[in-house]
Amino acid sequence: MARSHARPRLLATAAALAVVATVVQGRAATAADGGATGRSDEVYTASTAQIANPERGFFHYSETHETPGGRRPLDPAELTRWRTTEGVTLVYRIHYLEAFRGTDVLAPDVLSSVAADLAAAREAGVKLVLRFAYSADDDQDAPAPRVVAHVRQLAPVLNAGADVVAVLQAGFVGRWGEWYYTRNFAGDPAQPWVVDDAHQATRDQVLDALVTNLDPRVHLQVRYPALARRTAAGPTASRIGLHDDCFLASADDFGTFPAPTDAAWLEQRSQTAPVGGETCAVAGARSAWASAATDLARFHWSFLNADYHPDVLASWGPAGLAEARKRLGYRLRLVRGSFPGPVTVGAGTWVSLTVRNDGYAAPFSSRPVLLQLVGPTGTTTVPVPLDVRALLPGRDVTVQVPLTAPTAAGSYALRLALPDASPSLSSRAEYSVQLADVGTWNPSTGTNDLHRSLTILPSAGGDVPLSTLRPLASSNGWGPYEVDRSNGEAAAGDGRRMSLRGTTSTTGLGVHSASDLEFAVPPATSLFRARVGVDDEAAGQGSVVFSVYVDGVLRYRSPTLTGRSAPQDVAVAVTGAARLRLTVGATADGAAHDHADWADARLTR
Repeated sequence: MARSHARPRLLATAAALAVVATVVQGRAATAADGGATGRSDEVYTASTAQIANPERGFFHYSETHETPGGRRPLDPAELTRWRTTEGVTLVYRIHYLEAFRGTDVLAPDVLSSVAADLAAAREAGVKLVLRFAYSADDDQDAPAPRVVAHVRQLAPVLNAGADVVAVLQAGFVGRWGEWYYTRNFAGDPAQPWVVDDAHQATRDQVLDALVTNLDPRVHLQVRYPALARRTAAGPTASRIGLHDDCFLASADDFGTFPAPTDAAWLEQRSQTAPVGGETCAVAGARSAWASAATDLARFHWSFLNADYHPDVLASWGPAGLAEARKRLGYRLRLVRGSFPGPVTVGAGTWVSLTVRNDGYAAPFSSRPVLLQLVGPTGTTTVPVPLDVRALLPGRDVTVQVPLTAPTAAGSYALRLALPDASPSLSSRAEYSVQLADVGTWNPSTGTNDLHRSLTILPSAGGDVPLSTLRPLASSNGWGPYEVDRSNGEAAAGDGRRMSLRGTTSTTGLGVHSASDLEFAVPPATSLFRARVGVDDEAAGQGSVVFSVYVDGVLRYRSPTLTGRSAPQDVAVAVTGAARLRLTVGATADGAAHDHADWADARLTR
């Protein structure tokens, strides 16, 4: 890594692989809706921000030599700084084992060094792209049986830290672990591109040892398609991707794609397996941004070295680099959602979500997708039947999420969570996926706010506080309308307990003229009730008129109420109605101090 040289390359044949997505393309047949009325859609706005999501993007390079004085431990503080200030969530880490080319047994401190790197990554909230090699300077490596022995010794450490290993590159063979300049895995080291059957068998031994001994969660990468094409079918195939360490250096990336079918093969394989690497040489138009943009998309690149080759990266210009930084790997966003109106406790209903991937690649690791209902008694979690690995770029995928309403009535905020699949990381926001939508991400919880709530109604009888319902439409004369508090000032949540002539209320809606709120009327509802007036926070000032419309027909209008008027009780029949509209208007003296309360506003069932 981080060097420039030209060399020929060697390759072979095979086929591609795909995973079956557990998604619904287009609108699916709808589930029963539990008596819900007033389904409505939410359209989300795509963000243009750079997003530091896990297992994607530009990475920083680091190396260590397992020799006296050569060891350079990873610094968690530096890794954290890379993540928080540069958006780097992947760190490349190569361990050179030159001191162990001649011995079958790795020293305990080598294993401790690898374990310490994994712990540092976990502490910093990043993952590693790992490689092991025996030399950075020549073709000296170890014979196949010794390499296999070393793999078996490293495996328990790597498996214990599999949660923070994004990818393990096959390594071990040849200079830099790139499977080319090699003393032990080619018949003639002077012609390393010539690999006879016997030496191909020794290479297979190394790859087999990695596949067999490592946790299935650990993705592998090889340097050339010929190596990966030997695993063209079966469950192993989706684990093995490619690292192209001379990206754009020539027409065939310095021998990465010598066979005519290699590029087409990788185009298919990269839909499900990780592709990453680095540039290594300036090559005119071939290494310019237009060429890079085409190949990054075509071969579904997930990560790229930010440190090499600097001249190639600089040639892309600020706009090209920003585009690559934004689109390397996946960039998932919500397009729209369909949400139910109020439902009764325990009833069945559904939410529909349409997701799009604006990145170059689908996520290569599986992770849960969870719909969270955050309500008065805690959080209810509903699995979303969506395999993120099937979210290929440029496609809208719609998934329907069936759910059973919680047994406690109230209002439930809806969130979407995509945590890491490992229990050790699942509660950490740094390892959760932020959707590329405006205003959805909550960094403290690592979840995405769907900007919707689900109202759960009592099964029979009882009152439904209007503050537990989300309005179909709303406008307010001063800041947002407030839930269960007075209007306050211009900021959300800045009101206080509603108070009308000294009598306080813990539920209701605080508004300011001119205000207009419209709600869907839940089924089996007979009466709207409220107590209305100008809140005491207006200090005796203000003057307003309250109006209630049912299905567009005016059913109640108050007299002019001032900050000194007695509150008015409102009772309006809504049996069989679909819509309830509440307005507060100013009077001739203007809108100043018009802090109005729909106190104790409720619907009776």
